[in-house]
Amino acid sequence: MHFLSSPVSPGDIIIWPEFALTPNAGVFSSPYTWDFYYWNPNCSYTNGLPWVSLRLEGGTYNNGSVEATGDGAGFGDFPAKFETGRGYLVAYSSSWSGTTHTFSGTLNTGEKSRTITKNTLVQDGNAWNLVGNPYPSAIDWAAASGWNRGNVAVNVSSGTGYDYWTITSSGNYGVCNSANPGAATLGTSRYIAPMQAFFIKAASTGTFSMNDNVRVHSSQTWLKSAEQQPGILRIELHTDANAYYDEMIVQFDPSFNDGGSSKFGSLYPEAPELYAIKDGSNFSISSYTAFNPEMVVRLGAKCGVAGNYTITIQVSI
Repeated sequence: MHFLSSPVSPGDIIIWPEFALTPNAGVFSSPYTWDFYYWNPNCSYTNGLPWVSLRLEGGTYNNGSVEATGDGAGFGDFPAKFETGRGYLVAYSSSWSGTTHTFSGTLNTGEKSRTITKNTLVQDGNAWNLVGNPYPSAIDWAAASGWNRGNVAVNVSSGTGYDYWTITSSGNYGVCNSANPGAATLGTSRYIAPMQAFFIKAASTGTFSMNDNVRVHSSQTWLKSAEQQPGILRIELHTDANAYYDEMIVQFDPSFNDGGSSKFGSLYPEAPELYAIKDGSNFSISSYTAFNPEMVVRLGAKCGVAGNYTITIQVSI
């Protein structure tokens, strides 16, 4: 399973045959060896699901309106096309013909933007938006200039930084904050790889954009070694039942408020999850202004399958 974004222009290149099988008269043949989705922030949790599939039951192309409310969203007019800056979720079985999927076109450069949505009309609100790196290079989430994140929710811990979340090989979401990238979880970092999609949380409906000032060149892979910084506890939860695991951080810094970065639940029900519980919310990164010998940090864990579970702690001082 991967989070994917197109790095070529125009962003309306057709999704198939590189990323989904070509439908015959609007119907995809079975058995299905692929899945292709986008995230709909306008979805009603009562009537539908936020993940919108390229195909309906029976294999028919999903031509519902893009980001429609309720459960009627789809990929729009036939044929389905990539959108610049939108993130997608894709998954392929081992029987997919070939392992390399290629974007063809002119590589993106210059300012790229898209609308992000905070939908207050659905149950509990839906502020999550799956966006993507639109460039053929890595981008720096902590870059000093080049970002327009005025409609992105500010992290409650730093008071100025912004969080992004993306799925990792651990089976859980790693999170990184732009003001404190050294405390990112699960191998994520300030550098977002080309063709990588990621979640952000909208503070209000508006524009999210970036330009060439955020671009960097790096030979490192997406899941790079985490930058180490003092004043943090890294806590991991592993199981012998599968290869999935989770990580959370407790950090101490007088420049932060007592807050943190929210926990994003795993896409995999069999993956273990670990998080801090504070003020009725769950956090992947739990922040405190100072250490207190009498303090208690409440942890929560979800064990997806039966097995033996191990908690390990790494301290940076």
